[in-house]
Amino acid sequence: MIVYWMTEVIPMAVTALIPIVLFPWLGVMDSKDICINYLKDANMLFFGGLLVAVAVEKWNLHKRVALRVLMLVGSKPKWIIFGFMVVTAFLSMWLNNTATTAMMMPIAQAVLTELDDNRKKQLEIKRTESRVKMAATLASMTPEEVDSQKKFSLFRTALKLSIPFASSIGGTGTLIGCGPNIILKGQMEILYSTSMINFTSWLVIGMPAMVLDLFFAWVIILFIFFGFRETFGRNKVESDDTANQVIKTEYIKLGKMTFAEMVVGASFLVLAFLWVSREPEFVKGWVKYVWLVGWLFVTDACVAITICVLLFILPSKFPNYLCFRRRRDADPPKPAPPILDWPTANKQMPWSVILLLGGGFALADACKVSKLSESIGQFLISLKNLPQVVVSMIMVVCAFVMTQFTSNMATTTIMIPILAQISSETCINPLYLMLPVTIASSFAFILPVGTPPNAIAYSYGDITIVQMVSRC
Repeated sequence: MIVYWMTEVIPMAVTALIPIVLFPWLGVMDSKDICINYLKDANMLFFGGLLVAVAVEKWNLHKRVALRVLMLVGSKPKWIIFGFMVVTAFLSMWLNNTATTAMMMPIAQAVLTELDDNRKKQLEIKRTESRVKMAATLASMTPEEVDSQKKFSLFRTALKLSIPFASSIGGTGTLIGCGPNIILKGQMEILYSTSMINFTSWLVIGMPAMVLDLFFAWVIILFIFFGFRETFGRNKVESDDTANQVIKTEYIKLGKMTFAEMVVGASFLVLAFLWVSREPEFVKGWVKYVWLVGWLFVTDACVAITICVLLFILPSKFPNYLCFRRRRDADPPKPAPPILDWPTANKQMPWSVILLLGGGFALADACKVSKLSESIGQFLISLKNLPQVVVSMIMVVCAFVMTQFTSNMATTTIMIPILAQISSETCINPLYLMLPVTIASSFAFILPVGTPPNAIAYSYGDITIVQMVSRC
């Protein structure tokens, strides 16, 4: 490590992360004991996930995946919305929700612009064919044009609302998908000295719930904006291939898949595999099949930081020196720049989220030490006479209302210590209350201030607060 510091082969900030990589793998120290010198183990897991997301965003791998999937959906409005929601939710499982929404909204805007232009051209052709005098149509639109404009306006609003909704829902699918999930894991460690939550256990619960929530959200959006017949019936609306053409054009602009994209994609797949298979609970994970005792010290955070450090070492272009040099390569041999560089990582890393996580854990400690959560739990002791399902529903409703006006991370931070005390007073498994509340805190769909994805959708100017409140 001293050699790395002296030569600056990799950035000094990244060099400082090497103990998290080496000490657990070599059996020197447990990852949790090392990470506490930097951040909590849960925070380091989130930090590692964000760094991988920065690499994905830097090389536009997420955009390539999104456009490729969108090319496979149909060209009818409901299938376009379905395609955007599925892609957004999948990306939000691994990337920052705000970045995912910021990337998907311009694609949706381009599709809507082309569809609107094509719709107007088709109406103009029909108007010309029916020999309607232009003078008579300048002052007012025909009933057909009014109906077409109304339907397109509904489709535009539905599509632009579906993206932030899918982004919030997708974040609940994985442990690193959004901040509240990490807060739950970290506060469980504070309150009970063990979280009982890892990447795989969350995936088993969060993924099915996320898929169901996404499906119901899609159906509800269609029902609200297009009615029962469009949602469930077999309509005879002709397909418009304009959307597919726009998406295909955007995909062609990306060109062929680069070496950097392949490296990032492979690193992402390796990281996901290591996370899922490390300690899946229902079968023995790879940590129990290796001969090195030290591998038992490896946590999900250690795996994430290991891959992140490699991203600062792996080249972004195929090497052109030594045995890697191709015969037809005319460029002089030289090292290629790495996949990630520190200026890019430092600029795109949402440090505010890391600080929010730390503040949340500090607040949880304060609630425990000051016995504030115990006092609130005593105040709510009457809940023990209610059925467990009712208690859980009451807490979920409280979280859902709070998260509409405050950040989802703040909601989770405030409620989890209280839920811990309530579960103690009512003899309920704490996860029975905490998991639904954590997931519900991400479902801030009503106001633009609820989540950054909502604010991004609102900033495009096509959606009003009244529309969000009345239709969400």
